[in-house]
Amino acid sequence: MITKEEAQTLRELTGHDYTGQLDEFFRAKNIRNRKNEFYSKQMLGKVFSGLLANKKVETGIWQFVENLVAKKKAEDEKRNSLLKEAKNLTNVQEAS
Repeated sequence: MITKEEAQTLRELTGHDYTGQLDEFFRAKNIRNRKNEFYSKQMLGKVFSGLLANKKVETGIWQFVENLVAKKKAEDEKRNSLLKEAKNLTNVQEAS
């Protein structure tokens, strides 16, 4: 079960519309319940918030978080690389 502390950290990472993001991820990965239906946003939100335990949903949530963290890291690396290139260009222009 996701703890309250984990839920708080995850909410800070994902932002306001985390249930929509989770729903989109679960549908893209075709993660379904026993009845072969997609999980409801309400169910995803309750497990995400630590109010319900569901191993399959929790596993999907951690996969979502893993993808989100990798995406944010890649965005940060790209931003830092672009800033470094921009600084190099401005230093070259100043030296000329």
